[in-house]
Amino acid sequence: MPGMSGWGPATLLLMVLAAAPVSAQRPYRAGLWIEAGGGGGKIHIDCSNCAESTVIYGSAGYLRGGATFSDRIAWGLELFSLLEDEFGANDQIILRQVTVSPVVLWYPWQGGVFVKGGVGISRMSVDAPATEDAPAIVGKATGSSLTFGLGLDLPIHRGIAVTTNFGVYYSANGDLVLPTVGTVDDMITTVYQINFAVTVR
Repeated sequence: MPGMSGWGPATLLLMVLAAAPVSAQRPYRAGLWIEAGGGGGKIHIDCSNCAESTVIYGSAGYLRGGATFSDRIAWGLELFSLLEDEFGANDQIILRQVTVSPVVLWYPWQGGVFVKGGVGISRMSVDAPATEDAPAIVGKATGSSLTFGLGLDLPIHRGIAVTTNFGVYYSANGDLVLPTVGTVDDMITTVYQINFAVTVR
């Protein structure tokens, strides 16, 4: 064709990118979306009357849903839970950390990498069944929570993506009263978790 001999590979690449649909350059999430995943986590428990931190490992899962605000921003509501049911000397104590947080997902670049941040509420619960030597133990504490993390959306089909997440949940739960045991003063928990999820829009 006349004039084509003066066009280099870089010029042709720019023409292809310019002709590509704008939606192909947007983050994967668009419109309403919902995401569910599971994995593992580690929780550090500190308090004002604790000699040292307690570290516990457990299973973690979350449910997150929301809407896309712009090409770079998505927002939603997240429910996260970490459960450990073999805690204690007799592996009979069930410990659960739950947080509910409005979150914002920010996509700093074109593609599926995002940064997450949010502030919400948390609840720590401790349950142990009664034994021949001791009565049942039930304790709950509620406080505020801060969460942040990183994630990646990997589209696998139209409307479906696999999402990986690494997150941190920092919670100030206040005092945890455990009948017949005592009070854990000013309990602060830090949860580190990694999850794999499916995102649908």
